[in-house]
Amino acid sequence: MTIDHMLNPSARPDATAAQVKLALQYCLAVADTVREVGTAPEGPIYAALSTKGISHTDFEAIVRTLCSTGLVTRAGHCLKWNGPQIATKKKINQPDDAGTLTQAYRMAASSDIG
Repeated sequence: MTIDHMLNPSARPDATAAQVKLALQYCLAVADTVREVGTAPEGPIYAALSTKGISHTDFEAIVRTLCSTGLVTRAGHCLKWNGPQIATKKKINQPDDAGTLTQAYRMAASSDIG
């Protein structure tokens, strides 16, 4: 079952609680990454997630979900944080695979520049 399927309200009844929780944790990981950097190109974020098995369709579902909350806006291929600035020392409820998303994003973004 894909993240896109789990985040689609009409398809949610057959998703398990664990599957929905994982999808939401990946949403949180992307939101946290965008919050930390302010504005982020989508490419490096998608590249980091694709190494964890997230498809482009799943990534688009995550971005749609975040944009629908108003926390993030999409301008071209960049994601901009619009939510509150929260200072956290600990990542909250992120899956182990997503815990290094910000670091992976920063490495991918720096390699694009150089």
